[in-house]
Amino acid sequence: MKADLPSDRRPPSPASPVAPYPGPGLAWYVTFLLTCAYMLSFVDRQILNLLVEPIRKDLAISDTQISLLQGFAFVATYILFSIPLGRLVDTGRRTFLIAGGITFWSLATAACGLTRSFGGLFAARACVGIGEATLTPAAWSLIADHYPPDKRATPISVFLMGPYLGAGMALILGGQVMGMLSEVEAVALPLLGDVRPWQLTFILVAAPGLVFALLMMLVPEPARKGLLPDAPRSRPVGLREIGTFICSRGRIYAALLLGVPCLIVILYGLQAWVPTYLVRVHGMSLSAAGLGYGTIALVAGSAGVLLGPVVGRKLKARGYVDYHLRLPVACAALLSPPNARLCLG
Repeated sequence: MKADLPSDRRPPSPASPVAPYPGPGLAWYVTFLLTCAYMLSFVDRQILNLLVEPIRKDLAISDTQISLLQGFAFVATYILFSIPLGRLVDTGRRTFLIAGGITFWSLATAACGLTRSFGGLFAARACVGIGEATLTPAAWSLIADHYPPDKRATPISVFLMGPYLGAGMALILGGQVMGMLSEVEAVALPLLGDVRPWQLTFILVAAPGLVFALLMMLVPEPARKGLLPDAPRSRPVGLREIGTFICSRGRIYAALLLGVPCLIVILYGLQAWVPTYLVRVHGMSLSAAGLGYGTIALVAGSAGVLLGPVVGRKLKARGYVDYHLRLPVACAALLSPPNARLCLG
């Protein structure tokens, strides 16, 4: 007589067959689009970090106000809208939601280049946060429905290259644009009139997003998989069921929700102020600072996320079943010495 399996390990009932996963060609195409979208989202959110000095000068604002633009203006709406938008991911067409989000944040980024006051730039940055809150929950869900569980590590790592590619490209390309326009007082644009070089930079980095929004709308919506056990496939999983699932795994969710933000603070702090630090303290030009730090972010960051699954598989082969947590803890420990050295100058 067979022992009963735990409820979260029971196979789907014959009445609710699981749809097959899409072919590898389509799966990797979707991964490519999602990675590009993630890259563009970081270009649009991080380009401000390179433009601190010209923005501060033109708008006559303080470093504190710059910090509010870099952090609070974006993060407040990003967090506030993440849960309701995540619920839409559970209930609606995810490809359309991502396309709408890309369009919204791209237009908001362009609006950053049309503002002429701190308040206007703050509002535009807040709208960037709203748009970008659509991407990650929908992307994780789409990747999960395109790959079986034992084949997700590599596409997830490719997707996670997006922030490093985006941050690196924002600094490199943004720095080059500012370098080419360093001697230009203003640029005349049709219908928009004269704009400053930093404003033109916002407008230029926003444009590619509209192309990828269109491509995302053409992606077929995959069948949903991995629903909670015994949940009818004719309706979305209820909020109470989601709450029960999370509470039953409270330790891991608490560790992630408390630990990951600490790492994000370090990452965002470096990206926000290292370019300005290089300009102010080391006398580098915007283009040189963008090229130098952007290259580090692009190459080293991308290499790190690609190495993650490789090291993880080796740890698993050695019997470390908890490698999912062991690896990020080790990497976080390795971050401490260089960050301490940077803080001490």
